[in-house]
Amino acid sequence: MLIRYTTMEQSIESLISYVYPDMSLFERIPFEMMQRVMLCPKNEFVDDINTKLIERFPGEEVVYISDDQAKNDIDQGDYIDYLNSLEPRGLPHHRLVLKKNSPVILLRNINPVKGLCNGTRLICKQLTSTVVGDVIATGQFKGKHV
Repeated sequence: MLIRYTTMEQSIESLISYVYPDMSLFERIPFEMMQRVMLCPKNEFVDDINTKLIERFPGEEVVYISDDQAKNDIDQGDYIDYLNSLEPRGLPHHRLVLKKNSPVILLRNINPVKGLCNGTRLICKQLTSTVVGDVIATGQFKGKHV
């Protein structure tokens, strides 16, 4: 399939609509999403596409914010705002938005022996204020709750 470029916004919307035509399907059959993939040449496109996908995904958003604190309370607001605006490669963003049954990819080796290593694809099953309960979506440990 060739998606013709019109504008950046319209081209991304067309790509998402083609790859994920019925987002409600993934709420009913979450593992079905693992059969689809979009590859992006730049991280800036990944962020835009991920934002649009999570907005379209059915369900209620749960937002997780990084925990940070400045040593000097007087200038804390300025430092924290600046720190939260940074998006260095290899580090997660300050704000993470998830929905039940949404897919995620593990970015760190947590416990490779139990299947929790960099690149492991997971599906969010339980979202509380402090814990994200997932199920491994692919590979040898598929179906294992973590």
